[in-house]
Amino acid sequence: MRRVVFAAFVFAFGLPGAPGTVEGAEIALGYSGLQADGSLTHGGALAFASPRGGGRLRLLAEVSAQSGGASGGERLRELGLLAGAAWAPWPGGRLSPFVSLKAGVVSAQRSVQVFGVSIGADGVCDGGCPYRTGPAAEVGGGLDLRIGGRWAVRLAQADYRVTRLAGETDHALRLSAGIVRR
Repeated sequence: MRRVVFAAFVFAFGLPGAPGTVEGAEIALGYSGLQADGSLTHGGALAFASPRGGGRLRLLAEVSAQSGGASGGERLRELGLLAGAAWAPWPGGRLSPFVSLKAGVVSAQRSVQVFGVSIGADGVCDGGCPYRTGPAAEVGGGLDLRIGGRWAVRLAQADYRVTRLAGETDHALRLSAGIVRR
């Protein structure tokens, strides 16, 4: 698995782009934490964006994954695939704030371990608890700091996520930071 992630990183950040312009493709990689029910579950995110209209509007697709402890001793694993648009008023500036709106699907697995036995929403999980999949939407924004011709640091990004899984609506805050190649 580490080799696949490394290969994806080398491929993504080795793609050619037009230096010093805002019209090149954008790739972001970094930390992603999901705060649901008062606890923070850690993970990562990979996003691809294609600038339009002088770079102010970007069409984007993002994959995120979080895994870890949640409230009440529960274990949460969540995978998200979202697409949408982001708008940055000053895409070529040293500091570039942006807002985004995304929609897609999320697949989540929640379980509790009791004496080494996984218990999910449907009872004891034999061989692993099932994932529940449903629609999701995010609205948020962030701030990028340009550190070179093609490189920027995503100082912070905060997204409010709404998901609908197994007939229940969940609300969470997703916090991200990382590196960006334009």
